[in-house]
Amino acid sequence: MDIIFAAKKGKGFRRFLIITGASIALVSYGVPFLANAFSLQVFLINSLLVLPVLTLFVWCWYGTQYQVGKSQLKIKCGPFRWIIPFEEIKKIYLNQSTIGGIIKPTLSWDCMEIAYGQYKTISITPENQDQFIAMLKSKNGHFEIK
Repeated sequence: MDIIFAAKKGKGFRRFLIITGASIALVSYGVPFLANAFSLQVFLINSLLVLPVLTLFVWCWYGTQYQVGKSQLKIKCGPFRWIIPFEEIKKIYLNQSTIGGIIKPTLSWDCMEIAYGQYKTISITPENQDQFIAMLKSKNGHFEIK
């Protein structure tokens, strides 16, 4: 049976998403309105661009979780999925920053980074980090924690 760990949700990260989403909506709808170029056609085109982005933000906010299964770690962040076999995990770096890097399915600025496979890394933020690491250790104790 898979054990599911919720993602830690940071207040600063929430503010960042809200401000970014509001800015996207404001620019998309406000600029045409202020330039007297607002019409039904402009509204519909902007909605086709803005609504999927805002939907993605909400989906990632409520749909991020980490599942520890029998032989692998499953990471879900909205529509995105990663599967990491336990035997591929080489190191876990604690107290990392979300800023920078490429793959960061996190909802907090403070995260842990998992090095796996050959030169692959992914950052996550399980709510109960100590229990999460203990669970990974019980499945595969061959990785290093830094």
